[in-house]
Order: sequence, then structure tokens, then C-alpha cells
Amino acid sequence: MDNFYDSIIANPPFFDDAGGTLANDAGRAGARHMDAAALDLWIKTAAGAAAPGGEVIFIYPAQSLSPLLAGFTQRFGAVTILPLTPRIGEAASRVLVRGIKGSRAPLTLLASRALHEVEGRAFRPEFDAIFRGTARLVW
Repeated sequence: MDNFYDSIIANPPFFDDAGGTLANDAGRAGARHMDAAALDLWIKTAAGAAAPGGEVIFIYPAQSLSPLLAGFTQRFGAVTILPLTPRIGEAASRVLVRGIKGSRAPLTLLASRALHEVEGRAFRPEFDAIFRGTARLVW
């Protein structure tokens, strides 16, 4: 439905078709690889489905932020970037990018947040609660 959803969350394929090794299974390859034009189509489709004032959130690799940000700033306002690090003190590996349809607010770059505890694979309590459905991400 066009202009209907209050929140849209997407995890589009993020490997470039020209880079890396494609999976032998066509479905798996399609779920993981796409070209830059396809990313823009994902953003355009999300913008068309969002209601006025609705939020669109994508998770994407930090090193590929540039094309995602270009598409978001073209279609949304109040674009907010949340860098996610594996652990405190490490470089961001993923970013959450949120845009608000129809907003004219400026871009905001938030401080990074670590997903895991310093040691082991356990998630930090705030992310564990989000993944269990008992809390929401506070932007």
C-alpha cells in the first residue's frame, strides 16, 4: 500500500554484485548481493510505502554508508545515523539509518553504541531487551 505504514524497517542486500563471491544458490546470492541502482530502488519503494511522518529504517554496513545516505537525504528529512560497534572502543561495522517522510529537520549523527559485552558473545542489556521484544530502540 502506498503512503500507509508508520514504520518500515529493511535489511537490504549489501554486497556489491561486482565484488566478492556469489553464492552458488541463486536465492541466497539474490538475498545478499545487488548493485547500487537496486539500493536506490529499495529506498524509493520504502519512501512510497511510508505514511506522511512515517519512519524508514535501514541497517547497512558502515563502509557502504555513502550510497545509502545519498538516497535517504534525497527522500527524507530528520535523517539520523546510529553507528553500531561490535564492542566498546571498536569501529562501527553496521549503521542504522532512519529518515522521516516529509520532515525538513537536519541530519543527525548519533554516538556509536556497542552491541556486545567486552568479553564473550552476550549482547549488552539494552540490545538484549530490544531483541527479546521487551524494549524499543531509543534514538
